[in-house]
Parts: sequence; structure tokens; C-alpha cells
Amino acid sequence: NNMVRGAISIQSERPNAYSNAHLRVLTNIADQAAVAFENTRLYELATVDSLTGLYVRRHFDQRIYSEWQHALQTDGKLSLLLLDLDSFKSINDTHGHQAGDLILRTASRCVRQHLRASDLPCRYGGDEFAIILPETGLDGARHVSERIRAEIESQTLNLGDKLVSLTCSIGISCYPNKAIESYEQLLERADHSLYIAKDRGRNQVA
Repeated sequence: NNMVRGAISIQSERPNAYSNAHLRVLTNIADQAAVAFENTRLYELATVDSLTGLYVRRHFDQRIYSEWQHALQTDGKLSLLLLDLDSFKSINDTHGHQAGDLILRTASRCVRQHLRASDLPCRYGGDEFAIILPETGLDGARHVSERIRAEIESQTLNLGDKLVSLTCSIGISCYPNKAIESYEQLLERADHSLYIAKDRGRNQVA
């Protein structure tokens, strides 16, 4: 579509090493590569939140179902974290949406750096994140949660004329658990745990 997606660079120390036949082959390769790059870009637009770089809610809904099915079929473990930034609304209202965007980008970076490639961090809605941890039990989920919580707590942002510290609350739910018989209940349990963390004073994991 008359847009540059990349470049192919070929070199040889031998003069006149390449013919028109080589050019035709490289052009075909370039055309195929451009299609692949564009498909990847479109897929990311559909699945990745542009502000935080985390997956969008729709992708989360698809993946939590598939990970739940996998855990059932393999008798495996599955953990879900729900993370909520403490006092985000008041900071956003006081300092504006640009400050809110900075906070969300900072928090998402803190989340990503403590996860494995197989984990799935999502922007669940507003200032709430959901993190799927495949093949992870309660101890592992608690360890990851505490590392993320501590990382976010260590952040201090300069919002104009004021320094603002960040904290978050995290709720955990894990399978297998006798009280959890569906992925919806896994989500409900994580939400209940998050409520407990908030009710106990915030900046903690429950």
C-alpha cells in the first residue's frame, strides 16, 4: 500500500554478484515479509492496549477461558491476580489525565518486569490490571504479587510541582481449589481478595 515496512540489505564482495533473477526472488520475499509485518501490527492493535502495552480486556477474556480449560485437562495449576492502583482517581482528578496516563504506564512497566514470558498481563479496566499466571500455585502467585507491589511502591513520580508515591492492592485466586469450579469463580475469588486487600488498608496482597 505504498508504505515502507522495512528494508532487506544484501552484500557481496564479488562485483556484479546479483542478477535480475536475484532481485525478483528478494522482491517476493519482501512482499511476503511486508504482509507478515502488517498482520502482526493489526493483531497488536486488536489485542494490546496502546497506553500501557498490556493486553486488552477482550484478549484476557479469551485467554482466561483457554488457560482454565488447559488447567482442567492437565490437572495443572492456575493463578489469577487482580491489581488496583490505590487512590488513582483522586490523583487523576487532582493532576489531570496526563498524570494519570503516566501513572498507568509506570505501573504497567512495573508489572511486566516481574513476569515470565508465559504470563499474561492485561489492562482489565481503568486503573485495574489482571494477570494470568499459568502453572502457578498460591506460593508462586504470592511471591510474584509481593514483588510487583514492592516495585510499584518504590516509584515516585514528579507531577509538576508535587512528588507522588504509588501503591497498589492485589487480590489472588488459585486453582485447584474446592471452592472454584469455573473460571468465572476464579475471577470472582480474585475480586473478593482484592476487596479484602483494600478493606485492610491497601498497599498489600490478599
